[in-house]
Amino acid sequence: EIRNDSVGHPTRRGGAPGRAFNFISRVSMSRSGFDLLTVRADGTQTINAIDLPALINDQRALIESALQTFVAALRADEAAHRERFRDVSVAGAFPHTLGWVFEKIFEEIEGRRSLGIGTSHVEQIREAIDAFERILTERGELPAIDDVVKYRSEPARHGLKRLEEYFSGNAPQFEKADAHAFRDHVISNLDGLNEIAKELDEKYQTVP
Repeated sequence: EIRNDSVGHPTRRGGAPGRAFNFISRVSMSRSGFDLLTVRADGTQTINAIDLPALINDQRALIESALQTFVAALRADEAAHRERFRDVSVAGAFPHTLGWVFEKIFEEIEGRRSLGIGTSHVEQIREAIDAFERILTERGELPAIDDVVKYRSEPARHGLKRLEEYFSGNAPQFEKADAHAFRDHVISNLDGLNEIAKELDEKYQTVP
């Protein structure tokens, strides 16, 4: 109201067709405020001393109160969200048996077993990544951290695809060393995804 009286449309204040006229007293202007003269249609006049520091303090207090309410609501929502998923382990998407799966992939590449089930082992790892992303989606973490996840998941999926091609014989130009390199590449990126999962599990055990 003070703003509109002072610098908005001061000749249209008090209702149509404009029953009040406002003027800033120039000689009263300073860093601390100014005097505002109001002349009404009935001839009455008032002078209001506008205290700018006091208005600023009032505004800051209102903003602080609003922000505190907002932050409290966010913390309550986050606490409820963590409580809901606290017992669901993200790291559980990567079972300890994956170490055994990678060993079997190594043996398949080396030709020690030659059972022709290398692609099934690749699929188990792909399913683990799918489960990881599914849990994150259910928690609402994706797409918020999509870039962080894809930085690891996309290279891992690419490596799995190339291993699948190697085992199926669709990549005759692949050498054994290439397959091992892709296996190591998948392991490295899966370790990165597992670290993300552990960090999330730790976060969900705390109270915001």
